[in-house]
Amino acid sequence: DNLRYQVICNNIPKNIDDLDFLNFMNEIGYRKQSINTSNFSSVDKIFVEKPAGERMAAGCIAVFRDILIFKKNKLVTGIAKICFSCHKYQLVGTEAQTENFGSNDDYSKLAGILYNTEINL
Repeated sequence: DNLRYQVICNNIPKNIDDLDFLNFMNEIGYRKQSINTSNFSSVDKIFVEKPAGERMAAGCIAVFRDILIFKKNKLVTGIAKICFSCHKYQLVGTEAQTENFGSNDDYSKLAGILYNTEINL
């Protein structure tokens, strides 16, 4: 239960080398689902450095129900934990400036890719 809490509500993984939790994703309630390769370019456009845009601040506690694992040549290169409810995120494995993630309808676009539906967030 502690690992589940740390992944869902806290800061596991702490960095790109902190990958042990991936071995327990099923046990802590996550289900593996692959993103269709035809959506890769759309995902790339969401997870890119961008200038400041309109952002919302959230006052809730993040519950990271969605975790995206980015791989290149079968090696994990990045992890994105997303809370669609309160628009919070944690990104590890990137040197890019990520503070503007979530602008320009990023959450709605990402939900459309992951769930095949646009949602108003």
